[in-house]
Amino acid sequence: MSKIIFEIYILSAVKITFNEILEKEIQTTDYHWYQMNILPYFVGNTIKTNGVIITFVEITARIQDLRNYENLVTEYETLLATISHDVKNPTTSILLTINQLKKESGNQSNVFGDYSEYWKIPS
Repeated sequence: MSKIIFEIYILSAVKITFNEILEKEIQTTDYHWYQMNILPYFVGNTIKTNGVIITFVEITARIQDLRNYENLVTEYETLLATISHDVKNPTTSILLTINQLKKESGNQSNVFGDYSEYWKIPS
């Protein structure tokens, strides 16, 4: 892990109160992600602290998976919007045409036979 990032977070660990648990996701200069956990170190059964315990867990794969998931969600939303638009416009045109033909024919009951059920044509 990058020495500079490590030193920055060690200094920030000193600033926390000793009864806090600090968890942060950090990225190093070599583009790896870590979850940094800073825990107080207690001496004996007292509430007096004698320092902190710092652990780093590599989470680069998890961060990449989250980014991939976000990209999939964005693509899915775009696809749904496109499909909705592409289906809604022709359907509206068909319904308007059917309604116009019904008005011109004068006989609204049997002009389209059983097909009117499928299109749910308003009367």
